[in-house]
Amino acid sequence: MARPKSGLAATLAAAVLAVGCSDDVGLSAPALPCPGPGCPAVDAGPDASPPVDAACVPRGETCNGRDDDCDGEVDESFPEAGACGSDVGACRVGERLCREGALVCEGGIAPAAETCNGEDDDCNGLVDDAVVLPPEACGAPDACGPAPATCANGAVECPPRRMPAPETCNGVDDDCDGQADNDLPAADGVGQACGSATGICRPGVRACRDGVLVCEGEAPPTAEVCNALDDDCNGAVDDAPVDADQACGDGALCAAGRTVCEGGALRCEGARPASDEVCNGVDDDCDGETDEADPMLGAPCGIEVGACTPGEIRCVAGGLLCFGGVSPTDESCDGEDNDCDGETDEADDVRGGIPCPGQGDACEGRDQCGPDRLCVDDYGQRYCTAACDGEADCEAGYACRALGQSRVCRRTYPPCVADAECAAGEHCMFVGSSPDPARLAAECRPALADALPLGAGCGGDGAVCSTGLCLGPLDYCSALCDASLSCGPGFACIRTPFVTSGGVEVEVGLCLSACPGDAACDPAGTGRLCQYGLAVGAEGILGYCDAPRPGGAVGDACDLAARPPQTCDHGYCRGDAAGRYCTQGCVADGDCPPNWTCTATPFDTEAGRFTIGMCRRPI
Repeated sequence: MARPKSGLAATLAAAVLAVGCSDDVGLSAPALPCPGPGCPAVDAGPDASPPVDAACVPRGETCNGRDDDCDGEVDESFPEAGACGSDVGACRVGERLCREGALVCEGGIAPAAETCNGEDDDCNGLVDDAVVLPPEACGAPDACGPAPATCANGAVECPPRRMPAPETCNGVDDDCDGQADNDLPAADGVGQACGSATGICRPGVRACRDGVLVCEGEAPPTAEVCNALDDDCNGAVDDAPVDADQACGDGALCAAGRTVCEGGALRCEGARPASDEVCNGVDDDCDGETDEADPMLGAPCGIEVGACTPGEIRCVAGGLLCFGGVSPTDESCDGEDNDCDGETDEADDVRGGIPCPGQGDACEGRDQCGPDRLCVDDYGQRYCTAACDGEADCEAGYACRALGQSRVCRRTYPPCVADAECAAGEHCMFVGSSPDPARLAAECRPALADALPLGAGCGGDGAVCSTGLCLGPLDYCSALCDASLSCGPGFACIRTPFVTSGGVEVEVGLCLSACPGDAACDPAGTGRLCQYGLAVGAEGILGYCDAPRPGGAVGDACDLAARPPQTCDHGYCRGDAAGRYCTQGCVADGDCPPNWTCTATPFDTEAGRFTIGMCRRPI
């Protein structure tokens, strides 16, 4: 740290800071002599700082033997100061210091050469990984001396010394006389004859070469060929020669024969001669091409009757085919003579030989009704019919009505507003739009086959209600009604407004699951609640299972006069001394939440005055 300036040194420093050192003329203050090179030192006493060089330009202090920051001290601080070295293995961290203008790391332990001591001497994270042991670490070596020493678990380990043994041909000095594979015993056969003298073979002499016994100078066996010699030296001449039983014959693909060895020479046996080319997948004329010249190629084929047209014969995959024409197919109801027998649409082979359907006949697909009719799905009933522009285009019993984006001749049925108006086996079904704009679009139609009964879930793919009426958002089958009695046990006829296609509002009765409370509506977790509403006629206020309405649950606060209104999921908001709260209809106390009571509550309706149970909370 710089010492505080005092006395004359402080005065000079202040003057230098005020006016600087300059030879310029005209400054407001006189120039003062500058301490620095060539200037005499000023003695300010024992506590004075070293003289400051006025020409010094301050900058960050570094370890370089200079006063970089111009404070009179050299190397008193530098950015590299701090810990240095490594703390891995045997190494220890030291402190980085500046000595005579150079950075040094003092006080730590630096890496050293690795030795076999169970320590990480070179501080690379591995113990005893680069230990170099002297050759004499396990004693002075000799011809049978030990293998080099090894380092294991921080200690030098020496293998057991090898004892002399009889010499064998293995590239090792077994008897420790300084030479390998010398003085081999007679049992190895070195210098003795080896190999065979049968057939073309000739013996050689056994020798030890590079630790392996070999037979030098012999004529070894070779593969047997058809040449009247015993090439494989097995004592038999021309037995199973490798050049026998091979394909042979003239031409590129006519080599259908096999070679046979007789009297030391090969003969081709069974070769096929060339013949006229035909379409059979074989190069009959042996010219390297297959099926290029069958006499039938290019000839006309097929017939020109009905949908059939002639083509020409071509060779495809070794067989003659009629290519480019139209061949007979199964007869279908499309106005064409598909089977090319001179008759059109005489029977639909796809339908098992049944004649093509006419107006009103049942169908499954659009291609089953012929070219002039459509297969329509008329609210679950599929039948063949014709497109139309007006009533004159349709047969008796049919009327020109919209169906999807088209107008077709649809079957006519009597209109209705409830199932009770229909005959046995029929239901009053919604059918989209009514010819009478003031009437409900419903007709008495036969029940759909394999359809779902009243109350069944109908939200799955392909699910169809027998009445054609699937109510959302909870997706269960309902029916039109005029009174609960016509719905049957367990259901109530609930009235609801409906606007016809002509914009006329009518009241529609729907069969809904009857209930006294919520427990009867949601045994399977469908989310339905027991709602109460007006029934048809004079039946009064009845409970029916339906989806929750927007608003709070039973017991939540409510206020229908608020803006926006605070509504209830059961549709009823009543009040007591503690305020207004959401409640629900009931028949008995058990239909209400615990400790609540079911109390009679009067309501005035268009059908008269009715009284129903209403859940009241304890006060």
